[in-house]
Amino acid sequence: MNEPGRASGAGADSHPAADPAEPELVSPDVGTLVGGLIILAFGLWFGIRAWGMPLGTATSMGPGYFPFLLSAICVLLGAGLALQGARGAAERVDIPWRPLIAISASVLAFAFGIRYLGLMPAVVGAVLVSSFADPELRISTALVLGVALAIFAWLVFTVGLGLSMPAFDLDLF
Repeated sequence: MNEPGRASGAGADSHPAADPAEPELVSPDVGTLVGGLIILAFGLWFGIRAWGMPLGTATSMGPGYFPFLLSAICVLLGAGLALQGARGAAERVDIPWRPLIAISASVLAFAFGIRYLGLMPAVVGAVLVSSFADPELRISTALVLGVALAIFAWLVFTVGLGLSMPAFDLDLF
């Protein structure tokens, strides 16, 4: 039981040393594993449904081409997640909610603004809304940036490219 030359009692190891050649068992991350398998299953299901439609080619896409491409991406991502979950618990990531919400809301502000207000107010509004992602950014700085970006967007899209986007369209109704 004791190694030769070692006394039992105080200071002695009570647990035998682990064999370095023996692999350490890692418990799977069940949430990641199940989530990956669900995404994989959806990807396979949509891929099978899209396979029955005409796919076409990359230059002449059929109605099933894009759904099949998305399902292939889902299968790859789902398989990657499932493998990651099977390998063990992943490190948890703290999601920065403030920037995530602010940037998403800025996209919605731009979509609303371009439809009902015109290009320049939409750009300024999107920049102002997205500025809430950084609590240290002053509103005056965001306003100057928004106006400069709106002028740049107007010059590029309306003047340079000749797109028919009104700079100001203040007809809300």
